[in-house]
Amino acid sequence: MNRLAITCLMIELALLAFSACARTRPVFDPGPARPPRKPSKEVAAEAFAPPVPPADANVAESAADLPAAETLLALVGAANVLTLEDIEKLALANNPTLLQAQARIDVHKGTRIQAGLRPNPRLGYQHNEAGNNGRGGQQGVYVAQEFIRGGKRELEQRAAAHAVQAAEYRKSAQRYRVKTAVRTAFYDVLIAQQTIALAEELLRMSQQGIETTGALLSGGQATRVDLLQARVEKYHAEIVVEQARNRYQADWERMVSVIGMPDLMPTKLVGSLVIQDKQLDRERVLQDILMTSPELTAAHYQVDRARIAVERMRVEPIPDVDVQTGVQYDYSTSNTIANVQIEMPWAVRNFNQGNVMKAQAAFISAQREVERVELDLRRRFALTFERYANATIQVDRYQGSILPAAKESLELLSKIYRTEGRIDFVRLLIAQKTNFQAQMDYLGALRDWWSARLEIDGLLLTDGLAIPVDGVTEQSR
Repeated sequence: MNRLAITCLMIELALLAFSACARTRPVFDPGPARPPRKPSKEVAAEAFAPPVPPADANVAESAADLPAAETLLALVGAANVLTLEDIEKLALANNPTLLQAQARIDVHKGTRIQAGLRPNPRLGYQHNEAGNNGRGGQQGVYVAQEFIRGGKRELEQRAAAHAVQAAEYRKSAQRYRVKTAVRTAFYDVLIAQQTIALAEELLRMSQQGIETTGALLSGGQATRVDLLQARVEKYHAEIVVEQARNRYQADWERMVSVIGMPDLMPTKLVGSLVIQDKQLDRERVLQDILMTSPELTAAHYQVDRARIAVERMRVEPIPDVDVQTGVQYDYSTSNTIANVQIEMPWAVRNFNQGNVMKAQAAFISAQREVERVELDLRRRFALTFERYANATIQVDRYQGSILPAAKESLELLSKIYRTEGRIDFVRLLIAQKTNFQAQMDYLGALRDWWSARLEIDGLLLTDGLAIPVDGVTEQSR
């Protein structure tokens, strides 16, 4: 091979290296930022059936089929109606934690892709014995390639694949949190709305009591004390009304915060608080939760990932091989020279013992995490089911006996007082307070029942704004 051929070969290799470096790489484009949306001021919700959890809770749901939030708002504004289904769709499209959970999935997918890529070859220029005998020495180019041995890339891919699965189930868990939080907030707003109506009715009755007592006072059938007591009851009713309105405002803001649309204006919701479900079977519900919990499934995938990590650390001492070959032209002898170099580390002291120990400890921790999650699910279930059982007893008792008796007693005393004035005004006030308090307690029992039942249906996942992380998070109560 003459000097011209050697020069041409060096130029071609250099051009090849340049073209490889200049190859177009994918560029991350986050897309344009979404402008803030202006919600409709006239929206309402219709009656709906109690929410039912999906048949298979282990399937990570996707928001791909959801329409855009702007489209949903346009439909809501056009129909002047907001149902629970619409609220859920808005939350799934706007709640930031779901986008965070999807981002974590993409992180692990990127890790899986990167783990499967082979190392790039290396191109270089080398110059030896420069100035020897006043000549240019040996000049040429080389190509080097690292070969990964021991199945390291395959193990890293498997570990990343389990991490992707765990992240997908954590996203499923986050969807349950968002849905449960939105549904619970919807019923809270509905009950707060009923509370305002009840408080305003109490205020109306108090005003009517003042007018009736004034008329009886004029006829000599009531005293000045009776009139003053009636006015005190009215003042108390005004406080109750303001408190109910404040509660409604707070519940509404909590709901739209979970939805991810804090500017959504307060509006009337229409729904039914009637409970028609039978008492749940405690043991059956608990087993269903343990079988379908995405928290527990994600913890199992973390165990598999940790087991593979131990294998990966154990094969680390298997040496990777670095092969380098090149060609040079010797200007002193006018000869073409080829060279081959093979290099690998020599494990004589470092066998990766520390990382193996660390991976084994992480594997043991992952196994214990499965136990911890299951125990935590049982603990949370015990607390939630107690609330559900107690609220069920209260609702049944109020519906079946307390409310009808309190209502009938108030109606009888009011009729007698208005027509005959034969009873003590204090008795009428006591009956009125008893009826009002019974209805308030009934609404409180309904709030507890729906909160507990929706939490059970949502696999005990409640906080719709909890930060999704790589580990299984403990539920805050």
